[in-house]
Amino acid sequence: MTIKKFELDKGVYVFEESNLTAQFHAHPILELVIARQGSFSVSTKEKSLEDIQCCLIMPHEIHAFEGKNCNAAFIFIEGSSTNFKEIIWALGVSNAKDGIIEIKEKIQTTDRGGRF
Repeated sequence: MTIKKFELDKGVYVFEESNLTAQFHAHPILELVIARQGSFSVSTKEKSLEDIQCCLIMPHEIHAFEGKNCNAAFIFIEGSSTNFKEIIWALGVSNAKDGIIEIKEKIQTTDRGGRF
């Protein structure tokens, strides 16, 4: 994975990877995945989202990722971050209920000057 941004003080970490496949795992922080090119699939034990371009994965949610022919940005946001609270509020997401959520409108990211 290529590190694009690593801001400990803001609790925001951005990585980019192509053709990533990952077995079931979890992260202690919110993960936003955006396909820059192509699409991907993400699964939990209860749910699978196929051929999508953007999703939100809640903290501690066990998930697998399949991104063949996909270049994706992986944005990790700590729970104490203002960005985390803004995203959760804007989507009306409940930490306890929603493990992975497809976001229909692709969120734009940039390597310089973008929000993430």
